[in-house]
Amino acid sequence: MKKMILKGIAGLIAAFAVAVAFKPVNTLAAGQPAVSLVCDYITTSKGETFCIIGNKGTLGYGVNAYTWQITETAIDLNDGATTLNYSETRRVLSDPLYIDTTRFKRNVANTVTITCKCLELGYTYTTTITLNNDKLVDGGFHIITSGCACLYNGKANNTIDGYPLPLGPLARTSVDAMLPAGYVNALEASLVFNYTPDYVNKSGIVCYNIPEGYRNPNRTYKLVTLGEGGVISVCDDLDLNPATISANVNFNGYAVVLAYCENSVNTATTVSLPVSTTVDSTPLYTAPQLYTVLTHYEFAKNKQGPACQNIFKVFTPAGYTEVEQYSLKTNGTANLYVKNGLATVKVPGTHSSYKLITVDNKGNVQVLDDLDAQSGTATFLVNFAGYACCLVAK
Repeated sequence: MKKMILKGIAGLIAAFAVAVAFKPVNTLAAGQPAVSLVCDYITTSKGETFCIIGNKGTLGYGVNAYTWQITETAIDLNDGATTLNYSETRRVLSDPLYIDTTRFKRNVANTVTITCKCLELGYTYTTTITLNNDKLVDGGFHIITSGCACLYNGKANNTIDGYPLPLGPLARTSVDAMLPAGYVNALEASLVFNYTPDYVNKSGIVCYNIPEGYRNPNRTYKLVTLGEGGVISVCDDLDLNPATISANVNFNGYAVVLAYCENSVNTATTVSLPVSTTVDSTPLYTAPQLYTVLTHYEFAKNKQGPACQNIFKVFTPAGYTEVEQYSLKTNGTANLYVKNGLATVKVPGTHSSYKLITVDNKGNVQVLDDLDAQSGTATFLVNFAGYACCLVAK
């Protein structure tokens, strides 16, 4: 996956890069702990479960500069057998921790305990999750709920799953006829809320793990939705991870199809962020990067330094005006660590189009398009090392 940086006017950015005010704002009050770990879980349809650790303490992502001892144990709640006993030493604590569920018996719950210990910080964190393998369906999509911005009947809902569900002959013929040239129907499935398929409207960003058997770095993916009345939409893959597909859906129904086309080159290295290309013709810079779900973030209203404000003015697209400047915080602090993932901000409903301008810690600029279709919110796929950003609209 690539970090796409929309390079600005070289001379202007060079002048501003040093001057941009990147001091943290509204940091946690004195006396707050340096380390206060929290975690989110992602489970795939193949029995793979990942735990993403974040720090809500004042040290933020600085916990990655220390050595951590990780232990994982799992107990079968049926017979008390130990089904997992694993340990490792690592430094990058915020990278996903893999939980091997292959020894779990189907239809039997297991209690998994994860302990993260750092002698240098004198800190130990323990979290427990109960995993039940019978909810994992081989070959299916599984939603990354902590990274989604999908609305169900106009309301946010994280109980989202995707399960294999073959289409009827007529529906399959209709979908195949609508596939772009070169694409094939790979997997037919359902997008389910609360484990129940229905025709209630589903709108926003969904992010699915692509089943292992369909993953290939030389493929481009699309998600096809089949709505009530046979309405078909073909949605582009918005994220930069070759193992997931993120799509902006808006349909009354539940049937979805994963489609792909074969490419002669690694398309994962050429997919670009949804950025505006009208402000500068400089080619996008690309570099490999791990996709990480953006969690524990907030858009805190905050006027940035004069240099950042000047950059915002220069890169505001024609016809757009400034709505608000923010510090995009993670774990309660504004920092210069890479923020990579989907981020949603509340917006006034008086405009027809929104964009987000971001400036990283080297003065590089991105102009990001709004990915959701909801009034009152805008969703952006951010990927920058910094926090200064400006919402513009027309």
